Amino acid sequence: MGLVLPVIAGCMAGQPFAALRGPPAAIPNATDAPATDTEIAAPVDAAAPPMDPPAAPIAVAAPPAGTVPIVTPVRPARPAATIAFTPVIGAPPRVVQALSQGLSQSARADGLTIIESADKPSDHILKGYFSAFTDGDKTTVAFVWDVLGGDGKRVHRIRGQEIVQGTAPDPWATVQTATMEAIATRTIDAYLSWRAATGQSG
Repeated sequence: MGLVLPVIAGCMAGQPFAALRGPPAAIPNATDAPATDTEIAAPVDAAAPPMDPPAAPIAVAAPPAGTVPIVTPVRPARPAATIAFTPVIGAPPRVVQALSQGLSQSARADGLTIIESADKPSDHILKGYFSAFTDGDKTTVAFVWDVLGGDGKRVHRIRGQEIVQGTAPDPWATVQTATMEAIATRTIDAYLSWRAATGQSG
């Protein structure tokens, strides 16, 4: 705590302390003997505002004796899961591009980090197989993903299909970007569900 210094009314910066003492105040029935320092009162300026009393120190309550403060440990954030994709087999480049964009968006939205090269270490590698065929007045896109571990062995398989209205001599001609984006979302959801079921949630 800092010391509270007394404030002398009417003081002027730069003057010696002796100059701040005015002439002795007239005291009735006093002799002409010089007054002592204890009898000298500095003139008071009636127009000066009253001095504020010194602020009282703020009392800080101490914890009860024997109390141990509770400290919440800060846990480091767990790194995001990493996945990589091998080139898709069975689908033409046009739909593969739409699939790749959908996989990238869905993976990052769910906190997954995509390793651009399957040669670099990652938690899992997804290898996709696609086919499209006509079924009546509809076209079906079937897909299979083999989930490979770091050692290249398959640890899980994801299967699914999407149905598209319409047919064409080349079934892939009826497959649009929205269909491949839906497959991408389903793929990431299925992968994350499998990770959660096996205790691998990141």
